[in-house]
Amino acid sequence: MRLSVRRSLLACLTLALVLVASSCAPEEPAEPAEAEEAPAEVVAVSGQMLYERHCQSCHGPEGKGEGSMTDQLTKDLPDLTTLQASHDGVFPEEYVRKMIDGREMIPAHGTRQMPIWGNIWASSDGVPSQEQAAQERIDKLIVYLKSMQETEAS
Repeated sequence: MRLSVRRSLLACLTLALVLVASSCAPEEPAEPAEAEEAPAEVVAVSGQMLYERHCQSCHGPEGKGEGSMTDQLTKDLPDLTTLQASHDGVFPEEYVRKMIDGREMIPAHGTRQMPIWGNIWASSDGVPSQEQAAQERIDKLIVYLKSMQETEAS
């Protein structure tokens, strides 16, 4: 009887080792999924959420420069809904990108009161994924700002 107990115990241990080994075996790598672009509506909604959270208090809910914090600012804020109209009908994307990012000073503007979102949204230790995330937020805000532009009545 002692021999059969040992055989049963050995069989159980062998089975346990097989199960453990099979669960630790590397899986075949999955094929990378093709990157799907988010629909413009999804990007615009995310941009709207970013605007409401980070920009609205100064620039106002409609982007007209009449936010709840304007009484504490020393300069009038621009009407963000007329950026395209004030640039000959072309939305000034690179200019807006630089203003939002803020890490590159625009000399003609003098001092800067607006937060430097590029630094705030990017990691101070320069992790590429954090920088990429900061640029994606800026891209989303730009899409939303484009959607806010006033169009001329036909």
